[in-house]
Amino acid sequence: MEWSGNDGRVTTDPGIVEMESCGVCGAQMSVKRNVMGPTGFMEAMGKGKHLHDVFTCLDRGTAWHQRIVALKNEAINLASRRLRDIIAGEIDEILRTKQVPE
Repeated sequence: MEWSGNDGRVTTDPGIVEMESCGVCGAQMSVKRNVMGPTGFMEAMGKGKHLHDVFTCLDRGTAWHQRIVALKNEAINLASRRLRDIIAGEIDEILRTKQVPE
């Protein structure tokens, strides 16, 4: 299980990356090319902008996708391999069913 990676959205310099996979569910992400705007919080606060491509997972807004992001964020700082294994099992279940377990 890869604990870090993109959360379903990636920005790149224009034309550099042909396709990108979602770091949450592995799906091929859709792309908007040559977008003019900021790519991060600080750039937005400074009213900066530049040309870039934006890759977005079509499932990024779903509850199950957001739950996986939250679980991965929680697991990153865990010292216990056993707890990470439990979380990995829950993530596998969510990916298999595309449902948030109750």
